Amino acid sequence: LLDLDDVDDTIDMVSESPYIDSDIAVEYLTKFKDEFTVLSLNIQSLSAKYSKLTSFLQNLSNSDLFFSAICLQETWMNGDISDYPLYTNIPHYQTIFLKASCSTHGGLIIFLHESFTYTNRNLYTRSKIWEGIFIDVHHQSFKQKLTLCNIYRPPRNRNCDIDSFLSIYEPVTHM
Repeated sequence: LLDLDDVDDTIDMVSESPYIDSDIAVEYLTKFKDEFTVLSLNIQSLSAKYSKLTSFLQNLSNSDLFFSAICLQETWMNGDISDYPLYTNIPHYQTIFLKASCSTHGGLIIFLHESFTYTNRNLYTRSKIWEGIFIDVHHQSFKQKLTLCNIYRPPRNRNCDIDSFLSIYEPVTHM
C-alpha cells in the first residue's frame, strides 16, 4: 500500500490510487489468475476516469492478467450505448450497458471478458429507486451458470427509500 502522507506530493499523468499500488495488485491477482474475478467500482463518471481505468487494465494485461468481469456503477451515462463509443469499448471485453435512470449519477456497465458468454436475465424493471443488470455467465470450465448482478441505489437521505428498495429487490434475489 502507498503511504497516504506522500500522495499529495506525487504528480503523475495518470494518477495512481492512494489505496492500492498497481504492482501490489498484479502480485495479488496473480494468485487468482484461473478464478472468476470481478472488479466492482463506483466510478463516478466513466468519461472522467476512463483513462485511469484503461491504464490500470493495461498494466494488468501486461502481466497477462484480466478480470473476468468489471462492474461499474455511477457511469453518469444517460443516453444510449451508441452515444458513448469511446467509453464502452475495452479490448477483450463485451459491454453490457444500462443507462442512468434513478438519478443523473446512475448508469451501469458490465464489461465481461471475451472468454465468457452470457445471457441477459430480465430481473430489473426501470425504477427511480435503483438500477440493476443481471446476467447468467457461461464458460466451458463452469459446472453450472454463474449469475452476476451489478446494482446501484443512490445514497439518498430518506430511510423510506431503503425500505422501498429492499421491498423491490428482495423478491429478485429469489428468482
